[in-house]
Parts: sequence; C-alpha cells; structure tokens
Amino acid sequence: VVLETQFATDPTAALKLAVAHSGLRLNWDNTHRIPATPENVDLVRALPPSMGKAAMIEALSTDLPPDQAFALVLEDRHSNPIHGIAKVSQAMIENDPQAAQTWVLANPDHPAAAQLSRRVGEHLVKTNPAAAVEWAASHLSGPNRTRALEKAAAALQKTDPAAADAARALLPEAFKASGKP
Repeated sequence: VVLETQFATDPTAALKLAVAHSGLRLNWDNTHRIPATPENVDLVRALPPSMGKAAMIEALSTDLPPDQAFALVLEDRHSNPIHGIAKVSQAMIENDPQAAQTWVLANPDHPAAAQLSRRVGEHLVKTNPAAAVEWAASHLSGPNRTRALEKAAAALQKTDPAAADAARALLPEAFKASGKP
C-alpha cells in the first residue's frame, strides 16, 4: 500500500523501491502518471513482469517520442505489443495527428506502421473525409482500406455527393455489389 501511495507523490522513488525490492507486491494504479524521463524508462525496464510492468510501459510510452515509445512496447516480451502499439498510436493521434501521418510515411516498414496508419485514417474520416479518402487509397489495404473509404464516403454524402461517389468507386467490387449505400 505504501508503494502504491508513493506513486502519487514521487513516481521515480516508487519505481526505485520496486526495482530494489522485486519481491514486493505492487498493484500499480494506472491513473498515476509516470513522467517519461530516461531514468523512469530505465527503472520500468528493470521491473519484473509481476509488478504491472506491461501497464507501466504502456503508460510511459504515451509520453515518449514515437520511435522510443514503439521500441519500448515492442521490446518487452511479457506485454501485449499490439495493445501497446494501439495505446501509443492513439496518443500520437490525440497529441499531433499531422506528426503521426509524417511518422507513418517515414517508417512504412515499421511493425507499428499499419496500426498507426489505420488510426490516422479513422481520425481523418472524422476531421477531413476528403483527406481520409486520399489516405485510405494510398496508405491502407484490405478491410482497413474498405472501412475507411466506406465511412469517408458516408461522411461526404451530405456535403459533396460527387466526392462520395468517387470514394465509393475506389471500393472493392464485392463491396459495390453488396448494395450498401
């Protein structure tokens, strides 16, 4: 209980204690923020999995630069990298969607690029459906591409029916044959 309480006031000191006494039981409350300092990143890396390491990695990674954040969530063999990539991707979209787009374009072969690209498409559907059509056509594939194009076409229908039709024209033949609007 003392360790959990210390996270609220001094997360670095709590992490140092947790690393030094790996036998302690820690039920880290993920509402406590861990500043993304190099020292804290190293301390979290040193924690055993039983101390909520995966959740701490996810929490910490949302405040790191993209390359460091993705490296951190991908390196821990005890955490779920797909979940970690999703959390980092969502944080990137919330913090700076343009930077997220730029990162995907600069790192197309990175293990996190497809997930982040999908998130960028989802964001664009809500904020700029015409740009979402372009993004989906150029950077998404398979069901992710189809969903983004379908949603962008629906969003464009009221304001720009011609653009909505153009987006639908990019959909796979099987989708067009389904009769969906």
